[in-house]
Amino acid sequence: MDKVRKAEVKHSDEFKRTKYIWLMDPRRLNSHQEIKLNDFLRESTLKTANAYQMKIAFDQLWKVHSSTSEQVLMPG
Repeated sequence: MDKVRKAEVKHSDEFKRTKYIWLMDPRRLNSHQEIKLNDFLRESTLKTANAYQMKIAFDQLWKVHSSTSEQVLMPG
């Protein structure tokens, strides 16, 4: 995620000082950061936005996998 962002920073100044917006849990962003992130995500041509969406999808998959593993190990 961060490598993709760094590569795009070289071509666009708007990405400067956005590292933590991309790396933080989206639930922990303040309103200004959330607005900025949503603006970037609307620009679907950005490689950073695509990498971020893959990161979020992987995080969701990991949570499902972890909760399923817990259910198998400790049947309720």
